[in-house]
Amino acid sequence: MGKRESTKLFKWLIIIGMSIASVVSVVMSKLMYQTKSKGIHGDKHYFEKPWFQDWTMFFGMSFCLFGIRKPKTQESKPILASDEKEIVESKPPTPLKRISILVMAPATCDLIASFLSNAALIWLSGSVWQMFRNTVIIFTAFLAVVYRKHKLPKYEWFGVIIVVIGLVIVGVATLKAPEDTSNGSSSVTLRAIGILLVTIGQLVWAFQTIFEEQLLHDINATEWTIVGFEGMWGFLFCIVFMIIAYFLPGKDGNGLHENTLDSFVMLYHSGVLIAFTFTYIAVVFVYNITGVYITSFSSALFRNLIEAIRPFLIWITLLTVHYSSPDSELGEKWTTWGWLELVGFIVTIFGTFVYNKSIKLPFLFYGNEQIKSNNQQKHQILKEENLSDDLEDNNKNKEENEDNN
Repeated sequence: MGKRESTKLFKWLIIIGMSIASVVSVVMSKLMYQTKSKGIHGDKHYFEKPWFQDWTMFFGMSFCLFGIRKPKTQESKPILASDEKEIVESKPPTPLKRISILVMAPATCDLIASFLSNAALIWLSGSVWQMFRNTVIIFTAFLAVVYRKHKLPKYEWFGVIIVVIGLVIVGVATLKAPEDTSNGSSSVTLRAIGILLVTIGQLVWAFQTIFEEQLLHDINATEWTIVGFEGMWGFLFCIVFMIIAYFLPGKDGNGLHENTLDSFVMLYHSGVLIAFTFTYIAVVFVYNITGVYITSFSSALFRNLIEAIRPFLIWITLLTVHYSSPDSELGEKWTTWGWLELVGFIVTIFGTFVYNKSIKLPFLFYGNEQIKSNNQQKHQILKEENLSDDLEDNNKNKEENEDNN
């Protein structure tokens, strides 16, 4: 196998790895919540432990620290470059100590956003939860206008409006779906709280991107380093919050109180939970490292496509898990409101593609890119017209020569 074939195979393995890991991470997270085990008091209950899942997620991210390498000066460019073709800058490598300190603020935002999202997943299906994470588009656009004072092009506004419509449809389908306590389903009130939590989580994540742009813009470091340090700080901060949550009033599963000792006792009594937990840690690590590689060689269109089909793949996987066994309490049931949810998915994905310019609508203006395209079209038309005129003149001269002869 030649070098070119090996590179092509490596890229395909990265693409497949990221696609699988992005789906399995959410599926494992939801299945952990739906699994019962004997706890510290001897009773069986659901493993509804959002802080524990947050902790294991950051643990998986922290493994990226083992992939830290010193970036070359000539390769350096801003970590969060908005343009894939941005001119490479010449900067010396940033000391690891400075990087670790600067990453603390974004890691804190990541901790809050991921906890809110993890708590929301207790009460929402995996597919709906993933779809509502698209609210980050709405908040990103809002912060771009209010905080950065940017003027958004019309196609982005149009995309945001379509996303809002799609999410409203998904929300209605989610709240109208019947409650099924045998499947660990939540009440309408708890599902509404779940939607609110995941939405707030995406708002925090949108703020995180601003912190990262301000703090890490001039950093010369590999993506492995950034992800690894965020994982390290998140892992350490989670320990502090898990101790605080242990002493808060309430019961496990309400997002406030969480008995971490009970978490480990439940793991001890359930081999299934142990398997789910270690699989979750592994796929979080795989998702992050493949994400680092795929950014370097794939287009934005391709990455948007992966994120777009992710809710569908999660939905299909959870449906398969549920219906693979007659008495299964895991996965997700199909309801009559599933058709409306499917419509909402399609509308939301369409809005996402419009926002990201993956789909271009003829009645919207796309700035300099469209001007360039229009100029190319005009040039081609003029070229064809000139060729047509030249051909007509040649034919006319040929006819005149024949008449003279």
